[in-house]
Amino acid sequence: MIGSVSQAAFFYQNNIAAFKVLELLDFGSSIKKIYLENYDKGKHIDDVIIEYPNFTRYYQIKWSLNDDVYTVHNLINPQSDKSKSLVQELAEGYASCDRKKDSEIILYSTKKAGNQKQPKKDINNSLNELINNIH
Repeated sequence: MIGSVSQAAFFYQNNIAAFKVLELLDFGSSIKKIYLENYDKGKHIDDVIIEYPNFTRYYQIKWSLNDDVYTVHNLINPQSDKSKSLVQELAEGYASCDRKKDSEIILYSTKKAGNQKQPKKDINNSLNELINNIH
């Protein structure tokens, strides 16, 4: 089963990449380059990188086997098998990339934004609230 789980994640990532490549082929597309799995261009934000004339968009793609959700808590805290949180990895990726152009990072995932708050841990808003009210 372990091999099939990782293959499912790559299948999801490859479908997103193919969709972005099709955008490149569209008449009038402003996309200049697309990089796939290029860790040298963006550590931890390397799954799909799209360069526009004055802008770069980094996609980090995450697939999940179960119906877990992202919460503020699980984004800012390392998961049991990792030494860094996902937010820390994304921030380090942003800090490592060439920022001569404007850029943004998009976390593309099968997981949804959760509604859980954890006031005892000073997390007074859910991720869903942060996205809807701040982003």
